[in-house]
Amino acid sequence: MAHTIEHLKDLLRKRGVKGYSGKKKAELEKMCKDYECFFAQEVMEKPGFRKGALTRKAKKYHEMPMEFAKEVLANPEKHDLRTRRQAQFLVNIQKK
Repeated sequence: MAHTIEHLKDLLRKRGVKGYSGKKKAELEKMCKDYECFFAQEVMEKPGFRKGALTRKAKKYHEMPMEFAKEVLANPEKHDLRTRRQAQFLVNIQKK
């Protein structure tokens, strides 16, 4: 998805990031991507985040976590809400 410079600046401003004025579009896009990685780390550091939970579930099915996540998202009716959310989070944080 192509973003305008103004849109990228607006995203950074909403997230409270400073130092984006005067940057070129490529630099702004990198800042947005860097912030998203920071966001994922911040979520994983919260006390309620259950580290390794999806991996343990995947091991029960003898699959790798990403394979299990894709299977969960392909067949959501077979899995509970927490598992579906864990799978979606894993897919979202994977680098493209």
